[in-house]
Formats: sequence, C-alpha cells, structure tokens
Amino acid sequence: MDRQVWSGAMNRGTVNLAEMLAYVQPLTWIVGREKERVKAGGGRRALRVHVVTDSQYCATQGEVADGLMEANAGLWAAVAALRREGVVITWHHIKREDAALNSFCDKLSKVARELIESYNWPEGAGGAGKTHYDHNPDD
Repeated sequence: MDRQVWSGAMNRGTVNLAEMLAYVQPLTWIVGREKERVKAGGGRRALRVHVVTDSQYCATQGEVADGLMEANAGLWAAVAALRREGVVITWHHIKREDAALNSFCDKLSKVARELIESYNWPEGAGGAGKTHYDHNPDD
C-alpha cells in the first residue's frame, strides 16, 4: 500500500494527455520495482493497481479493451504493455470535488503549470529565426 506524489511538467498537449502521463509514469515505475524484487529472489505475483481519477476519460477508456483508443494511442499502448507485464489495473472515477486527494492533485498541477510558464519563451526570442525550442540554458 504505497501512496506517493509524482511530479513532472508538460507545457504542450491536451488535458487528456496530461491525465494519461500521470498514470503511465508511476505504473512503469511499479513494474520496474517488481522486476527488481523478482530478480532478488521474490516470486512473481500479479500486481493489482487501483487508479482513482477525476478524469472520466481515463476511467472510461481504461476499462475498454486494449487497442481500441485512437486518441493518445501511444500512451494507451504503454498501458496495454504494462498489463502484459502482469499489472491488473482497475480504474475508478471520482468527481474532483468528492475526494480531498483529487483536490490536492489539482492544486499541484496548477503550481506545475505556473512554474513551467516561467520557462516559455515567446516565438522569435533569442535571435532572428530562433524559437524557444532552440534555447539551451547552458549556452
């Protein structure tokens, strides 16, 4: 029974993409940790994970058969690969306002969005023909 806060940032993409990334990263970590445990002599076991989300999209699509999603297909393929590794995922939708932990996560995401905005450069900044993608803070 682990509860951990995962953080990261993304400043381009859809809300659904951001929701999916929030689950793929820790699920991948869980599989890696389990592989290390098995390698150290522990027996293989099914990993049962309950994902509690305020995203109706994730909860609904997570319960659909693998390979049927077109939107965010790459991330759903990663979820399917995790299932093949033995992860049994049960998706639960809870409205944001009905769970204190969802409200906490929503506040964390707002802080992350505000922080990443400070790193966005306007197009053309840094010289003629350059964009914020050409910027290297170590230069």
